Formats: sequence, C-alpha cells, structure tokens
Amino acid sequence: MLVTVTSNPAVDRVLHVARLSPGEVHRASWVVLQAGGKGLNCARAARTLGEKVLAVGPLAGITGKHIARLAEEEELPCSWFWLDTGESRNCLLLVHEGMDATVINEQGPVVADWEPFLAHARASCRHAGAVALCGSLPPGVPALALAELAGSLEGSSVYVDTSGEALRQVLRRPSGLCIKVNRQELEDSGYSPGAVLSAGAAALLVTRGAHGVDVHSPEGFVHVPARPVQAVSTVGAGDCLLAGLAVGRLRGMPWHEAAALGVTCAAASCLDPIPGRMKPLEHPGP
Repeated sequence: MLVTVTSNPAVDRVLHVARLSPGEVHRASWVVLQAGGKGLNCARAARTLGEKVLAVGPLAGITGKHIARLAEEEELPCSWFWLDTGESRNCLLLVHEGMDATVINEQGPVVADWEPFLAHARASCRHAGAVALCGSLPPGVPALALAELAGSLEGSSVYVDTSGEALRQVLRRPSGLCIKVNRQELEDSGYSPGAVLSAGAAALLVTRGAHGVDVHSPEGFVHVPARPVQAVSTVGAGDCLLAGLAVGRLRGMPWHEAAALGVTCAAASCLDPIPGRMKPLEHPGP
C-alpha cells in the first residue's frame, strides 16, 4: 500500500478559458472541482495503476469539509486530521490554449502546533509499504517538519517531494530516502547528487521537464528520456511521476524501470487538464 501525506491540502478549482488576458473578463467553458494537493494527486494516480492507497492530511474549516466531501465523492481513501482553527486553502488552475496552465495557490491555515498531526501521520503510515511526503508546509510549521517525519518512519520506503527550505532540510538528512527534485531546485540547494547519495539517500531523482529524468541510485546513474506528448497541462505531472515510481518499486522494479513507469505516468498526466488524472498515451490530445 502507498500512503501519501499532503501537509497542505486544497480544493482544486480547474477552469478552462479559451485565452487568458490580464485585465479582461473571462468566461469559463467548463469547471472541475476536486480534492487537491500533491499527495492527493499522487494517490489518485497510484490508484489508477491499481495500487491500494491512503491519502493523509490536515484539514480545517468549511473548506476542509469541502475537501473531505470531494474526496469521498471520488471514493479516494483518506485519513484526515482536523485542525481546531484556520481554514484549508483553495487553489485556482486556469487551463487555456497555447500555453501551460496558470496556477494561483492560497497559503492555507496557520498551524501553531504541528505535533498532533505528525502523530496522526505516523500512525497512518504504520502498515504502508511505501510513503510519499508531498508538497508545501502550511504557514507556521517549521521547515524541518518534513525531514523529521521522514526520518521517523520505519519499515516503509519513503519518498519526498517538496521545495524551498523544507527540501534543503531533507537534503541535509537524506538517509534512506528517495528524494525527487527538479534540476533548478538541486542547483539552488548547493548539493550534488554524489553528496546526497554519499549521505545515505536511497535514490535521487532529478526531473528535467521535457528532457526527462536523471536517476541517481546505488544501482548507478541512468537518464530516462521524457515521452513526447502534446501537453494540455503539466500541473500534477510530477505527482504522477512519483506515483509511478513508488508503485514500480512496490512491484519489485529496479530504479530505472520504476522511473520509466513514472515518466510514462507523467506524460499521460500531461494529456489531462485535471491534476492526478491520466489519459492513455495513444490519446490524440485535448
């Protein structure tokens, strides 16, 4: 089973407009709402691959109730932790012709005490074959929180996909982890793949957009090229890549084969405007 932990879930509101022009009035041709956040996208994709999943995250307020209802309507297995104060966030994704989607993310609830959620997350991950820690932290949560959670999980393969200072904290303590970063994030961190592996990481995946993925592991280095597609939206493609990688590893694939499955999932995600959903690669396009 794959358990995903989304530290800052959201209501994803995906709208399609023919074109996007700042300062003008737009009318959406369609709107889709779903429970959102990187871990939920990852769980959604892994379930599509036939894997048993559980999505874990903290929720707050009326928006939190909306997230829970949307996940229930989707029949996505979830284990929520309810915060006493604050309001979960909304994320707006504008899908338009001729360019990638435009994304506007709210910050999410301010969290003063993160320890109760960490205890809930650890308990939820107890019987997982793999755990994916995904996305940003809510305001008020120390950047070290994800690294501490990752280091406390025993008996599971742990994957981390985050950014900013939270990512730097994970890279300082990578022992046993599979860490997914993009090329720019790795350069900004000041760490080299060799240094991360030498510090004990299980693997380091460096995504390069349309140029594919570099896989660094004790098995060696391999570059997995991207699958060429006519992308509708790349939002959520990295989450689907992580899902494919984790599912592949759960099924006994070596790192390069699991990464290839992840790259295929990412390409399939780019054909669908809704994050975490995938279309067959033979699909002709939007």
